[in-house]
Amino acid sequence: MPRIKLLPEEVINKIAAGEVVDRPASVVRELIENSLDAGAARIEVAVRGGGTREIRVIDDGCGMERDDLLLAFDRHSTSKLEKFSDLERIASMGFRGEALPSIAGVSEVRVTTRPAEALSATRIEIRGGAIREVTEAGAPAGTEVEVKRLFFNTPARRKFLKTLRTETARITEEVISHGLANPAVAFSFQLDGEKVFTLPAVAGIRERIADLWGGEAAGKLVPVRGTEAGARLAGWVVDPDAAGLVRKGLTLVVNHRPIRDRMLAGAVREGYGHRLAGGGVPAGVIAIEVGAGEVDVNIHPAKREVRFSRPDLIRRLTVRAVAEGLTRRGGEPFYRPAARSTPGGVMETAGTLSLPQDELELFPAGRSPAAPEGEETVPAGRSLHALIGQAGNRYLLVESPRGVSLIDQHAAHERVLYERFREALSSARIEVQPLLTPVNLDLTPSRAARLEEAITGLGELGIEIEPFGNDSFIIRALPAILFDWNREELVLELISRLEEGRRPADPREEIIIRLACLAAVKARQRLGTVELGRLVEELLACREPDRCPHGRPTMITLGWEELEKRFGRR
Repeated sequence: MPRIKLLPEEVINKIAAGEVVDRPASVVRELIENSLDAGAARIEVAVRGGGTREIRVIDDGCGMERDDLLLAFDRHSTSKLEKFSDLERIASMGFRGEALPSIAGVSEVRVTTRPAEALSATRIEIRGGAIREVTEAGAPAGTEVEVKRLFFNTPARRKFLKTLRTETARITEEVISHGLANPAVAFSFQLDGEKVFTLPAVAGIRERIADLWGGEAAGKLVPVRGTEAGARLAGWVVDPDAAGLVRKGLTLVVNHRPIRDRMLAGAVREGYGHRLAGGGVPAGVIAIEVGAGEVDVNIHPAKREVRFSRPDLIRRLTVRAVAEGLTRRGGEPFYRPAARSTPGGVMETAGTLSLPQDELELFPAGRSPAAPEGEETVPAGRSLHALIGQAGNRYLLVESPRGVSLIDQHAAHERVLYERFREALSSARIEVQPLLTPVNLDLTPSRAARLEEAITGLGELGIEIEPFGNDSFIIRALPAILFDWNREELVLELISRLEEGRRPADPREEIIIRLACLAAVKARQRLGTVELGRLVEELLACREPDRCPHGRPTMITLGWEELEKRFGRR
């Protein structure tokens, strides 16, 4: 009996659904993109029960004839491709022909569609991938897709969904991102019968941003634009001085397709440069247009990611456009104040730590940089480590009986803060300081959902946050170790960096690591002698001083013997 068998069509569709339709927001994205490919000028989205109860998308696009509608629910049926070479220059949103059959395989679907020239519409009803009925119906030109009881026949998939609020937030973000990517198309959005927003068709991105974010936030935007070798970039980013006030996130668009791309997001941050020092988060919309053959949209089953044929060019264009746009806006006076106390005691006032003068000399008395290991005498009361100075505003140079060590100041401070948090948490001694003036946070739906999931863990760490209606929250107290930091920006950055995937057994561990990273002194931050000395002392007092919480080394040591060999003395 053969061991290898062909999978039934029903199983194939469910497997495909797991790749293409992993959550309700994926269904919304696929249906919106189908509407855009149909040439819709107006798209209506309505959702109930976080998308598992009902998703309805209505458009005024070209519609489908009866035969096309039936074919649309066969796997790999599409009007977007004819031959393999077409994959190299995809200009449409959808193209694989998997979305509709995948959705229909794990839900109850009803589609009503009519081309403008047809006298009547065609309606099809499908349950779990099986066609139940095909009839004629009266309907306006365009297409209406209703998806109910999503994942009713795949309980395992439902089990992995997040909370109702989280899934709703992700759907909202999908509608918003497509609205920002396609300002010439009108959008409306309803949640559980209540209208969330109505967006009229507008001429450009800025007008769409104003409709979504409000006029005040739109007034803090800076235009960015650039062209290079056939690639064009246009968009709006938030003035660095308002980065803490406008917290709408960064939307990246390529050929009208919202995407996620670390390289592009990193290029935007690099374009801000020093203007975002202190934990600011870039916000705005960056839209890039390239030839269809210059970008591969076929690398991710759900089309969330793309690959550029010339990534260096796109990165260079983005960095330059953002940097030049910010410079045109207001020259270079975007530095944040340097006079700021940093948590953990590193940036304290001069005089709080008194170092012996000879430890600040290049060659302290009684030591030789080439002294063989083990032969050094250390006077009573002297530290075994002598601070030499700071290199490149990021590394500390320290001499010890073992040799010369380079200490990464950011990684070192991460380790110090991490161990302080762990010790305080294990002994239930986290000191909390209430804020005299509570800080208000107005977040995007996705960030609000992420924060709501983390509130309990944050509270155990001394960060007391309360919901304040819709997607607003109030910070009422912070742990004393963070009290002097830019409180609002730190919490916002923490929320944005909380991973959406699998959590560790103790979710507080991830929060502690994130807090330590965000609150630690940064690379290229100039420190005074007192601050450098305190950091070295605190690092060496840690239980595990050699590694930061992420596992990266905090220091690299060149032994005296190795140095002598490299200089030809041995």
